[in-house]
Amino acid sequence: MVDLLRESLSGRLAVVNGVGAGQGMSTIRAFINCGVKVAIISRSGDTHGLTETSQIRAFKCDSSDPGQIKETAKKISTEMGEPDFLINNIGKWSGGDDLENEEAFLEMLRFNTASQYNAIYAFLPFMKNKGGAIVNIGASEALRGASSVSYSASKYAIEEITKVLASRLKKYNIRVNSIKPGSVIKEDTFFNVFPFKFAEISEDKVLQPLEVAYISLFLCSKLAQSITGQSITADRGASL
Repeated sequence: MVDLLRESLSGRLAVVNGVGAGQGMSTIRAFINCGVKVAIISRSGDTHGLTETSQIRAFKCDSSDPGQIKETAKKISTEMGEPDFLINNIGKWSGGDDLENEEAFLEMLRFNTASQYNAIYAFLPFMKNKGGAIVNIGASEALRGASSVSYSASKYAIEEITKVLASRLKKYNIRVNSIKPGSVIKEDTFFNVFPFKFAEISEDKVLQPLEVAYISLFLCSKLAQSITGQSITADRGASL
């Protein structure tokens, strides 16, 4: 199964939009391990310790700005090729009381929701001709509501964007799915991408970043070629 996964991904180009020390970096490592070229998009332009090569490039961009992400999409497509996969990992958490703070509500929608939509809109012209896969990262909080109105709303919107775009983009052979992780620690405590080591993970409800990365790999691979418009909850049953 692992060989089939690698075979269907090797040589392709993935764009990872939104990279931190945890989930984003784990996703990058997982794709690189499968022979995938990776374009990293972040507001800092940092590679987070990875050495830039012809297979790994970092691009500084604030994807909440439509103009910036459009220019970055053109640059990546020119310098690295047209992408096969877009992983919308960008997002931030807010657990504060935002009922009396309109600006905080709008800022959360801009950062968590508009950033993902802008990236899809920017890369779509470069993905239409050959098809591919888009994975949007939401949150299981969208299922039950969180302490923050803005956070729950921004993540629930990702689910609707995913469903609508999956229907509209299937004519281009582009699959669109989302992942709703629960709480994820910032850094993995185990580092080998393969073989899978889920047996070593505790009963804790908190996820390792690689657990989310594995799902992204699957959704981008040919093993998931019949799956689109779906949202996968990965929270070890915390939302049940």
